[in-house]
Amino acid sequence: MSPTAKIDSRLQGRIDEGWKFRLNREIEKAMAVCVQLKQSVRLPAGDFQVNDLRASLRAGTHPQALTGVSALYCSLVRALRGTTPAQKLLTELDAFCWENDCLDHFYQHFEGAMVLFSKGEYAEALERFFSAVAHAHSPWQKMCGGLNATLCLENLGLPFDGAMGETVAAIQECEKGSLRSTAENHIRALEMRKEFRAGEISRAIALGAKPDPSRAHYYSLWLRSLPYHKGFRPPVHSDLPLFHTSRFFHKDYRLRSLLGIGHPGDWQEGFNFEFADRLYLWVWKWLQDPQSFPVQKIVQQLRYLDLSSQVHRMTAEDVFLTRNALLWLGLFDLKNDESLRGLVRSLPSFPEEGFSIFELESLVIHCARAVRDSSQREAKETLELIRNHPLAQSRDLYLVPLAESLFDVTKEPSPPLRAVSAHLRSLLPVQAQVAADRIRVDLALGMV
Repeated sequence: MSPTAKIDSRLQGRIDEGWKFRLNREIEKAMAVCVQLKQSVRLPAGDFQVNDLRASLRAGTHPQALTGVSALYCSLVRALRGTTPAQKLLTELDAFCWENDCLDHFYQHFEGAMVLFSKGEYAEALERFFSAVAHAHSPWQKMCGGLNATLCLENLGLPFDGAMGETVAAIQECEKGSLRSTAENHIRALEMRKEFRAGEISRAIALGAKPDPSRAHYYSLWLRSLPYHKGFRPPVHSDLPLFHTSRFFHKDYRLRSLLGIGHPGDWQEGFNFEFADRLYLWVWKWLQDPQSFPVQKIVQQLRYLDLSSQVHRMTAEDVFLTRNALLWLGLFDLKNDESLRGLVRSLPSFPEEGFSIFELESLVIHCARAVRDSSQREAKETLELIRNHPLAQSRDLYLVPLAESLFDVTKEPSPPLRAVSAHLRSLLPVQAQVAADRIRVDLALGMV
């Protein structure tokens, strides 16, 4: 059949329906539709090869239908069996599309981009998401392609306001339903992360205050758990029933992250996409209250992580979260400080523009290290940088008073950070020997 011939509208509608089920993570419904579609386009019940696609085309199947059904099956394989078998199938589909000059189909580009995204190849995924948007034939396809392109830009540490604006416009053209709601929640979470990085934590928390099973609300609870701002309010029992909702993505892992509970199942599939979030939060839980939250919990998580083999998958925010968490640990662990700083140096480099909160925090850590090492001039110069930082006058943050408390014992930070301040003061050379047994940690042995 000629690629220019028009696809049957009923068949196209059925393909779109299967994809909507898939994107809503209704896997069983999507698979039921996919089985019927594979029969209608004469594809085998299991995995296909390029020869199966050729035979279906010769039998009169429309190339657009064949591509849409095959890509749907690839996506379901990715959901059920992982990225590797899905990529193998996608290679067969791409070869067929190149061979038959039918590279203008949304679903082929979209699933190809999703496979790349799941592997952490965000730049390559971005290119294919843009191709998917260019070949979208409906607002909801533009929405899905545009949203994921926006996420790629965010992960790469690049400006994403333009892409997000286009995605919001596409969302507004879509009919109301679960797919649109999911996209709106992703946009809300994007806006929250942007506000957090800029140091506007109160705004970020307010955006995710609605108690619904969404990424945005989880992020709000995560932000509330950080003790260095005025919105510090750890989750309470009334916040937790939402995690029993079946549609709450990665609900078990996220709940354990908030509660400070480790579980071997978190690492059965290797690197977890939210490891950096957990590491950063847990380091701050330990800094705030080392008696209730021992460093051994953090050490156990670090032992699961093979950072060298997974560093390419880290987003810009992952890098800043991990960097500062490791620097805090090294500040108290003199034995392993240089090793931890070596890990920090192995992380990818991203510009700090747009990540002001992490820049200020790293200055506080640097100042404390200079105090620890009796580098008085460096410590005072760093304190001056802290006081002149754009976020120094923020009413949200307690980080500047924390740094100042190293130089003036009469300056106490707000209650959530008073324990941190006491630990940092114990790093002062005159007090270090007295406090050594109390606050030094050895990450290699997992001991305080």
